[in-house]
Amino acid sequence: MEPDDRSLNIFIKDDDKLTFHRHPVAQSTDCIRGKVGYTRGLHVWKIHWPSRQRPEEAFTLPDSLLVILDMDEGTLSFMVDGQYLGVAFRGLKGKKLYPVVSAVWGHCEITMKYINGLDRE
Repeated sequence: MEPDDRSLNIFIKDDDKLTFHRHPVAQSTDCIRGKVGYTRGLHVWKIHWPSRQRPEEAFTLPDSLLVILDMDEGTLSFMVDGQYLGVAFRGLKGKKLYPVVSAVWGHCEITMKYINGLDRE
């Protein structure tokens, strides 16, 4: 995560540089951006966001999920508990994308870890 590319209400934990903490500020949304932008290849991140730090929705996610970015196909997909959920976004080819995490809950802590990548060239 990039400490210079973050909202003011977010700080990166000193003991874990892959985890951010959000200060409790009402009626605001905060985010942080990863250091590297991607234009090609296949890339996977693990997002750990404890369910107790999120609102309940119709589809309950476990504490961790995988984000799969395929810049050669121009798609973004998700995987939960080993189950591929399919493509969520298309039309990303030819762009430069950075991983970003956004949160609204105070005191939430979210970890974004780059798992691996594969450059097809």
